[in-house]
Amino acid sequence: MAIRKRNEDELRDKKMMWLLGSLIAIIFLLWILFAPGRGFIHYLKLNSEIQSLSEENSQLKTKNKELAENIKKLQLDNVYLEKVAREKHGLLKKDEMVFDFDRSSKKK
Repeated sequence: MAIRKRNEDELRDKKMMWLLGSLIAIIFLLWILFAPGRGFIHYLKLNSEIQSLSEENSQLKTKNKELAENIKKLQLDNVYLEKVAREKHGLLKKDEMVFDFDRSSKKK
């Protein structure tokens, strides 16, 4: 009888240890997943942010190259400079006049 009770106590202790170990493992896994500022979810968000910033960075580099080419063209090509000055900024040559034939601006 005493041996049987001892075996039952040992079995109960083993079950309790497995239950306690499982509970600790689950808590540890949950901590790894959801720890504020350190968890796996936070890591995934940071990884996504890094990817979007890298894409934005490459777009800005491309835009920067285009602008640098445009600056060089403006510095070296006088014809292009004049074209940009006329089209974008409405500048005129000396003694030049502009006639506006826009029908929408006529008075009725």
